[in-house]
Amino acid sequence: MAEVRQVGDWVLKRRLGSGAMGEVWLGWHQHSESRAAVKLFREHEALRGRARRFFDRERRAVARLRHPNVVSLYDVGPDFIAMAYIDGPNLAQRAASGIEPAAALAVALQIASALSHAHDSGVVHRDVKPGNVLLDSRGNAYLGDFGLATLPDDDDPDEHTRVGTPGYMAPEQIAGKKAGPAADQFALGRTLLEMLLGRLPPRDIERAFEDLPAELPEALRVALRRACAPHPDQRYASVAELASALSGVDLGGYEAPARLAPEVRIRTQFGWATAPAKVQRVSHDIARADYSVRALARAGVLTETHVDRFLAEIGYRDFGWSLYAHESRLGSVSDSGVLARASDLVVLAHGTLCTRAVWTHVAVAICRDNPRAVVLTPDHLGSGESALVASAGAAHLAPQAIVRTFQAWLELLSVRDLPTVLVGHSAAAVALLSVPDEALGERTSRVAVTPVYPFAYRAMRLQLALAALLLATLGRVLAVKRWLGRVGLRSPETRGYTESERTSMLQQFHQVPARPMAALTREVAHARPESADRLDRCVIVIGQDDPLTPAWRALDALAKLGFPGRSIYRIASGGHNPHMELEEHPEWTMRNVDDLARIVESMLVSAREGAPSSTVLESTIVADTDEPDAAGA
Repeated sequence: MAEVRQVGDWVLKRRLGSGAMGEVWLGWHQHSESRAAVKLFREHEALRGRARRFFDRERRAVARLRHPNVVSLYDVGPDFIAMAYIDGPNLAQRAASGIEPAAALAVALQIASALSHAHDSGVVHRDVKPGNVLLDSRGNAYLGDFGLATLPDDDDPDEHTRVGTPGYMAPEQIAGKKAGPAADQFALGRTLLEMLLGRLPPRDIERAFEDLPAELPEALRVALRRACAPHPDQRYASVAELASALSGVDLGGYEAPARLAPEVRIRTQFGWATAPAKVQRVSHDIARADYSVRALARAGVLTETHVDRFLAEIGYRDFGWSLYAHESRLGSVSDSGVLARASDLVVLAHGTLCTRAVWTHVAVAICRDNPRAVVLTPDHLGSGESALVASAGAAHLAPQAIVRTFQAWLELLSVRDLPTVLVGHSAAAVALLSVPDEALGERTSRVAVTPVYPFAYRAMRLQLALAALLLATLGRVLAVKRWLGRVGLRSPETRGYTESERTSMLQQFHQVPARPMAALTREVAHARPESADRLDRCVIVIGQDDPLTPAWRALDALAKLGFPGRSIYRIASGGHNPHMELEEHPEWTMRNVDDLARIVESMLVSAREGAPSSTVLESTIVADTDEPDAAGA
């Protein structure tokens, strides 16, 4: 079995997030199998020993609280806290795509109730903000992250430190004074304003009100103006009083705010995005644009000599892909601003005999949950628009060469600087496992979905070698190749999929020339993953009922590599292609799609940590009080 990482009674499954004080993992209780969000303490030298006090304070603060809108405490240990796992986004992620005013008010009232209970228990949160509010699938809100909280038995904690998050801190916090319940009220008011505006409000409250839709009720403005007053004495006497004032406001029927994210890159480098071959809306807010390098060269938005050189290097006649984006947040998919505004990039690479269309549902789910992410789905391995030249061989289709193709393509599109997650399925997953972290760079993480492990099983190597030999010797005869395709579609690996899925796979089998397909099969047979210590920013997804590589076989192969159990995630069902629709259980597909979207989001954490814009300390320590200019509003 692969190594299992465990703290206390909790088996750590996958990382959910990371911050200054530690990491948060999805954990399973080894006896009850209940789930929890397990926060691991990690001393950060930049905090000069304060992190331990914050970590201990969170344990003591949450242990005092019993409220339906406070994240429940399950277990504590010397270096971990296990809390209820809320299977949904935080409020910052949800609000980024626009939240209806009525829903925003409902969230604010739930958090006000949680804060009122905390204040009655002597706990002041001091870091109320959208990122510390979690939402479940039913829209319930939960207040979490009490690491900066004050308790009645504290003796002037952090008296020489301003703590909180700029943009939500009350003026008295910024001034280094003691923050009481009124500071939480101020932060809650700012949080509600952000939901109503669709972005962080300006510090000047009157400027914020100028941006609010004019039709919103005056009673709402009165309540927010008082909650966000500059002096604590000018605010409501308690959060409960604020909640009472807000409860009388009716926001039904008002639409969610639509606000584009700011541009953080120069858009001129993304001119290619302005010339799609086709644009299609796939949901109310999410659209897809289709591209190919040859078409972009003809349109004059990519240099023809650069395109010719790129295709010659990778062994393709053309290379096509789709771009998915949340247009209400990033703008039109056919405008260069979509990439200038994006904060994350996800690349979904299919396996053999598939096209980029198999990733449609996953791409949409990623954009739904992370509206500032752009998703690219290329055709490759000779499928779809990305047709291989007949002479393509190992130099173009070896695992490392496949990864180099992705890198050259992303370089051509000028998107290599974005925090990126590369997702590969089957043969593409084998390719992603063949290169070490340093070959991809600090801002790239990986998700390998149901790879195969021929290095560990002689029978699989022989099977692949025989298939390569048949393709190389007999596959050039069209009738024989068609027969091989029909035989393949009766195999256990494809039998469960819908008729349309299997027909598409057969079409791709006929499209790819025999020589390149033989070379790819031969290279997969001889592939060996990198050692586990060189795959740190990588997670592997295995299928419980994968007929090609069952879970027990995958775990055995990964154990031979020394791959840590914490980086292995199991998809409950769906065969070798968990993102493709099954004939008998189409509902399983959407469950797998949502799981894959969450795994991708968790791996974006690692990619963002390597990005130059990483601000891991921002929300924990702002400044010492003897440096008055260091704290920004």
